[in-house]
Amino acid sequence: MHNRQDIRDRDASVDIKSSWKILEEIEFIRLSKLSKTVGKPVDLLTCGQLRYYDRGWDRVNSKQEKPLTHTDKVFHTVTTTEDPNIRELAKGDTANVFGTDAILTCA
Repeated sequence: MHNRQDIRDRDASVDIKSSWKILEEIEFIRLSKLSKTVGKPVDLLTCGQLRYYDRGWDRVNSKQEKPLTHTDKVFHTVTTTEDPNIRELAKGDTANVFGTDAILTCA
């Protein structure tokens, strides 16, 4: 059960315009009962690489210290909307659902 403190107000991802015509309203309870079977996902494009993860960092605490080291790696912080590869893929009609590593780790 969620605590009231855990509930956050979130901004809408789509601005609803007054000019839009309502085609149908579906109650949330009815919506949650709907199901749709989808096929196996397909990777249209893979960018970058996954580097080795040292599990030793999972055990770091005040008693088991681990010194930080400098790295020359570049970290890109591009949103899904700004990603040039996704923008290019979205121009075609091959797919209609896209996600970056940052989005997928939230799921």
